Amino acid sequence: MYCSDLNKKATGMAPAGVLRVVTPIMRCLGILDEQAKGAWSSLWAISSPEFPRENSGGYVVPYAKMGTPSRFAQDRQLAERLWSWTEEQLGNRQLL
Repeated sequence: MYCSDLNKKATGMAPAGVLRVVTPIMRCLGILDEQAKGAWSSLWAISSPEFPRENSGGYVVPYAKMGTPSRFAQDRQLAERLWSWTEEQLGNRQLL
């Protein structure tokens, strides 16, 4: 499947033994979290009565909090370069 292929590519450079050691450490440090928590912030933003309408379109961070995007995330020229690069990469792979 595509997702397992993506996971393999994302972790393909690290031997399995390294991942078995590093993964629990990353979880303890808060760098890596449980998959089940992945949608919490999105669900909060679309369904919680505690999410004010004026925050619509805002930057939501884990877990169910409003945040401020980094300066890179606010850089319009960088966004345009990323968009162009993404289109090029997807086009080269005939996915677009």
